[in-house]
Amino acid sequence: MSDLKEVEIKTIRIACQALGRKWTFQVLEELCRQPLRFNELHQGLPWISGRSLGRVLHHLENAGVIDRKVSDNRPPNVIYSVPTGDVLLREIIAMLARWGSQRRMPVATPPQASAAEDNRR
Repeated sequence: MSDLKEVEIKTIRIACQALGRKWTFQVLEELCRQPLRFNELHQGLPWISGRSLGRVLHHLENAGVIDRKVSDNRPPNVIYSVPTGDVLLREIIAMLARWGSQRRMPVATPPQASAAEDNRR
């Protein structure tokens, strides 16, 4: 850890703030597959409340992690996506998955139980 410079630690902190919230990786996993509208994303992640999903999407958009495009159609369509050129984000997610599997980290609570807890907030 002593090899890390203060600037590197600061940038790691920024990355953790952008990616460290609840449900973030589940949302990113879906969006890495393909761009999706809110309802399509919510159907793929039914254990996340709509309110929580909206918060995650808003946070990721503000952090510059995902894109949000609004069409000119009536009614307008909003499509969320991981920027197509953001290969690094996809690699980071894959590396974190490998790192976690190598350490056999304990699995989080099942989505159904977490959803009940999430809806109480």
